[in-house]
Amino acid sequence: QVLKRVRGLLQVLRLIRRKRYKQYGAIAMSVEVNAQLFHERLTRLHGQWQKGKASSDWGNADAVCIPIPKFDDDDDGMYAKTTAVSRYLFSYEFNATVLVLTRTELHILTSDKKAKHLEPLVGKGSVKVTIHTSTKDDKNAGNFASLVRAIKGSHTGARLGIPAKDVVSHAGVEGNLALVWMTHAKEKAGLAIVDVTRGLSHIMAHKDATELGYLQKAAVMSNKVLKHGFVKKMEEVFEEEGKVVKHSEMAQHLDDIMEDPSKIGIKVPPDTIEACYFPIVQSGGCVKGYNIKPSAATDEGVLTEDVVVVSLGARFKNYCANVARTYVIDSVDKVERTYKALVRVQQECLAGMVPGAKLADVHKRATDFLAKKHSHLLPHLPKSLGFSLGLDFRDAVYKLEAKTDPGLLFAAGMCFNLAVGFADVQLTAADRANAKGSVKDMSQFSMLIADTVKIAGDDRTPAEVLTKASTDFSDISFTIKEVDEDDDEEDGEEEEDEGVEVKTVAGRATVLKSRLRERTNMTDEAMEARQKRAEKQLKLREQMRDRNSAKLMSKLGGAGGPGGGQ
Repeated sequence: QVLKRVRGLLQVLRLIRRKRYKQYGAIAMSVEVNAQLFHERLTRLHGQWQKGKASSDWGNADAVCIPIPKFDDDDDGMYAKTTAVSRYLFSYEFNATVLVLTRTELHILTSDKKAKHLEPLVGKGSVKVTIHTSTKDDKNAGNFASLVRAIKGSHTGARLGIPAKDVVSHAGVEGNLALVWMTHAKEKAGLAIVDVTRGLSHIMAHKDATELGYLQKAAVMSNKVLKHGFVKKMEEVFEEEGKVVKHSEMAQHLDDIMEDPSKIGIKVPPDTIEACYFPIVQSGGCVKGYNIKPSAATDEGVLTEDVVVVSLGARFKNYCANVARTYVIDSVDKVERTYKALVRVQQECLAGMVPGAKLADVHKRATDFLAKKHSHLLPHLPKSLGFSLGLDFRDAVYKLEAKTDPGLLFAAGMCFNLAVGFADVQLTAADRANAKGSVKDMSQFSMLIADTVKIAGDDRTPAEVLTKASTDFSDISFTIKEVDEDDDEEDGEEEEDEGVEVKTVAGRATVLKSRLRERTNMTDEAMEARQKRAEKQLKLREQMRDRNSAKLMSKLGGAGGPGGGQ
């Protein structure tokens, strides 16, 4: 319990440090808002709203307001839609700021310090920018009056669009500027509030070249932490018989790497990389069983040698990527068949994620495939197979679910977290009759494969997977074989080969496929060349063993042993 509390405290301190950097450090340093990028994105936002104003996406709003609150140090605002819009426009989080977009201009109400960083935006671009500096003497009464006049002078001046649910769920600290403004707008200005979340999600789902570059880097980082952080650590744990490591310790190890990527040899500028969430590590040792929902959390259970599920995500300059893999130890037939079916489901989904296709049809493709090929697994497929991600980790509108609005379509450059899995698949006594290790104690298991994917530029090319970790069963499966001591040449002796590493430890051999670490993205030619090298090395090793045996027999013979000369 003490260790658990200490780990929790360390995590809180990390979150506080990260939050303070984002909210206060950025303003304290020399901040330069990219004026060209700001006006490009503002023009796009303004144009999309004006074009679709009468649609349900924009609620026929006469003006659009983004109230960006000030949050406590509990990281409440990390994925707030208002925070995301601030980062989208400015590339910084300007908290305690109010943005009001009207038919002709953008009004920004913020502190004097922040206003100085925004002054270079004035007088440029096709949408006029007006900055209002927050005042304490009149509690912003004059500024609020100016904002209300601007709203009422825009179109019919009756409806103010906001990301409604987000404003309620991420209101920020009591008395902050954004919260006070919203109270004034609703209760004193008499404005009707309408929801524009869908419109904002539509804008941010379409990524520009800069955003795609950041997402690509976040995906690469996620993949490297998985490969060099988790897989390597898991191998170390399972190579040592009797070693007890908790899920929470594995997750903390991954989070530490996100905090300091140099731990796995990656050098990046400070604070450009961080974890999207505290990594999730699960196995048959979960206290309350597996949970493959995005809301799952790592528990204090012990990592066991059976079906291991890990989920993690990196953020690069606030853009999120996500990856999840299932690793199988001492598999039985049903586990292997289930995993291979899951890979096929992912392939079916990727094939349907093309420009012009409906988001809702991804789930239908998955269920149709299972109904034809693996109907017994259909009840175990989650209702949600993912969501759009970027500045938002999980967008609330663009979801890969059967009930998603059929009017929502994929477009080139969109990015999604595609997460396919099977929850609580039964493993009967017959299924585990010949099981070894922890698998023989399992009554059910779950699996998850998640990747960050980008929609291609044409309707014939499946979505591109950005998180490149292999999903081949041969690359995610391990075998831990029990052996008799008499079969060992000597306890603790190691024998290594290019394709397989064998390590005997106290009467058992762990056969680990080293290609799990080395084969990522290898070409067929490279694989063939490596196989030839392995065969050649094996032949040389056998020749050397024969020579050594001959020498040994010669010595024994020379001492009067069997076959010795006179």
